[in-house]
Amino acid sequence: FRYPQGCKLDQPNSRIFLPKLGWIRYRNSRDVLGEVRNVTVSYSSGKWFVSIQTQREVEQPLPAATSAIGIDVGIVRFATMSDG
Repeated sequence: FRYPQGCKLDQPNSRIFLPKLGWIRYRNSRDVLGEVRNVTVSYSSGKWFVSIQTQREVEQPLPAATSAIGIDVGIVRFATMSDG
């Protein structure tokens, strides 16, 4: 089942608040980054699992340029590069 809203997360104490169930302890496998959007609770192989969906801004990494070349577009040759 899914909780689309009303969920709160207390990461330092490994607790999650689910409406109508209250505060529940969970095993934190990794840090939750961003704002909690919805929580999905599932039951599989005799165990309960919680999946937390978040939203956050991620900065796009800039490509690391190792070298620069020049391109000459001409009539005799379509493109001639400065490195040959």
